Amino acid sequence: MRAVVTAVIAAIEAAAVALALFAAVGVPLVLTWWLGFDFEAEPSEMAALASALWQLVHLVPLSATIDASTALSLGLAPEALKFTISLAPLGLTLVTVVLGYRSGRRFAGRGASGAWSIPGGAAGFAAAASVAASGAGSFAERPLWVGVAVPALVYAVPLALGFAIRAAVEQQDWWAAFVRAVQRAFARLAPVGVSSLPERALETLRLAVAGVAALCALGAAGVAIALFIGYVDIITLNQGLQLDLLGAFMLFVGQLVLLPIAWIWSIAWFAGPGFSIGAATTVSPFDTLLGPLPALPLLGAIGEGWGWAGGLAPAVVVALAAGLGALAAGRPALRRASALVAVVVPVCAALLAGLIVALLCLLASGAVGPGRLATTGPVAWQVGGFVALQLAFGLSLGVFARRVDLQSLRDVVPVRRTAEAESAREPAGTTEWAQARSAAAAPAAASPLADASPSALADLRRAGAAAKPGGKPWWMSAKPAAGAATGESARADPGMPTSSGALGEAPETGFEALTEDLSDAIPASPAERGEPAPVAEPKPAPRAVSAPIASPEPGIERAPGAGAEPGIEPDAEPAPDAEPVPAVAPSPAPDTSDPLLLAFSWDAADDPTAQPEQRREGWLSRLRSRFTRD
Repeated sequence: MRAVVTAVIAAIEAAAVALALFAAVGVPLVLTWWLGFDFEAEPSEMAALASALWQLVHLVPLSATIDASTALSLGLAPEALKFTISLAPLGLTLVTVVLGYRSGRRFAGRGASGAWSIPGGAAGFAAAASVAASGAGSFAERPLWVGVAVPALVYAVPLALGFAIRAAVEQQDWWAAFVRAVQRAFARLAPVGVSSLPERALETLRLAVAGVAALCALGAAGVAIALFIGYVDIITLNQGLQLDLLGAFMLFVGQLVLLPIAWIWSIAWFAGPGFSIGAATTVSPFDTLLGPLPALPLLGAIGEGWGWAGGLAPAVVVALAAGLGALAAGRPALRRASALVAVVVPVCAALLAGLIVALLCLLASGAVGPGRLATTGPVAWQVGGFVALQLAFGLSLGVFARRVDLQSLRDVVPVRRTAEAESAREPAGTTEWAQARSAAAAPAAASPLADASPSALADLRRAGAAAKPGGKPWWMSAKPAAGAATGESARADPGMPTSSGALGEAPETGFEALTEDLSDAIPASPAERGEPAPVAEPKPAPRAVSAPIASPEPGIERAPGAGAEPGIEPDAEPAPDAEPVPAVAPSPAPDTSDPLLLAFSWDAADDPTAQPEQRREGWLSRLRSRFTRD
């Protein structure tokens, strides 16, 4: 019962919307019939014209016929003409779309039963369209079923879209079940990545809507700039019509409902292909080629082409798309995604935006008169394709520009290139200076005996001297042997010791080579070098200087140095007595009876019974012990 009530309410609301649009079309027409023609025309003809205009608002073409005199006044051949008008006044069409969308969002609050508002609304609007189509009379261009179905779709599609968007935002039960069904269907084709399909689809839709919104903003800015620049031409065309007050008002209302068409034409102009007003004409950023135009002041805003600078118009679209891509790349759906997903999502969004723009261009094109005026507006597939390419390039560029890690790129750059660049900037003749600077900047090799004390080094040297027979130090007994090695083996490290002795004597290896290498790192004492030991000079005792003796009598000043014997310095003034330091009472010993108190006591850390920690023996002490044993 709830579903039936919802459908009936939606049908009544749809009929009310259709009636409101019929009034929006019929009231200006009745005023013109009354004030302009003084009720000279037949009422049936005026009703048929109102019905045909209502059909035209909802994308159903109408047929018009003009006599010979009217054709001659329009600059055409003096004969009766019958032609088709299919370019809809999208300003009124937009009213129907917005009202249908709001109705769908409102019925979505009823849950799953609110879905009955879609067929109910379509039925109610179709009933009103059938009345208008049957009353169009001679102005009807299409069959009756077309005049009923097309207006019903114009209202039902936005209604269903509003219903679905609110259900998706609120995550209603039927929407969640629909999403799971779609995931199961895709799981049979591609099991990987099905769980993240809703998030990525939502990001694609969001990016496509943002791209279309940016294009609409760009188109609105273009229309505003064109109206400002062509203001003089617009006023000149308006004054050339010489209209009265009613005619000027009707002209203003007519151009106001045509303003969304100019909006879409501006988007096509920025995309590159542009639009046409009649056959063999073109208006694009590169060139403007026009023929005879209708006497509509709004057309005075059309300016000249930019020539070679016309490429700046598509560049603006790419720049806007790059900015949107950079913003979208900061969202979690693309920030955590792989490189493949970061490519697929912007491309799919660009394709969807291109389809939307192509649909808008299809609505903004049609016939506006006889002959060459039968072709007006942009070519939908050309504009949609160019927009898709530009948005795909711009969005991908913005997404990958946001994903680039500059720090990683800096780490990839080799250090050698930096050093070569610095050496290239140095003046000629500074090779030796550069080598010295590099040697100074290079870190010195850490000696294993750098931290040893002087006494330990002396013991090590004495132990090495005792290890050789004859008391001769072991590092003085080795001399290079002639012919000991040839070829590559002769190219020894300069820092490594070589053996000495008679011809054929084997080189020192093992422990002798190790000790000889260590001896180079041990500095010799002054006695071994034959230098006298330095004698410490005694420091002089400090002299105490006292202040001048004060005068014994008050009011009499004594000259400096008076009262003291010559050659004798006065005694130092005794230091004042130090203030007594109060004795600090010893802290009580911790209570060892309570183990918990002892564990959390500060005094418990200083255990007098604890054994001192045995210091580990270092490698130098072990080496010295080994020398002593040998």
